[in-house]
Amino acid sequence: MNLRRQAEERLQANTERVHPPRTEHEAGKLVHELAVHQVELEMRNAELRLTQDELEATVSERTVS
Repeated sequence: MNLRRQAEERLQANTERVHPPRTEHEAGKLVHELAVHQVELEMRNAELRLTQDELEATVSERTVS
């Protein structure tokens, strides 16, 4: 099973248990949590891009040699 399918299944399972916020305070907390998760994802993506760049540089060096 590929990673995308696994993620979609986890999302679906989590979505079924989620209830809409009852108050503005709950909604605000959810918005904050989403913002935190977005920053975390952006940081992980940046780390992945750096790792990919390093791997590509390594492959290029080995290919030239």
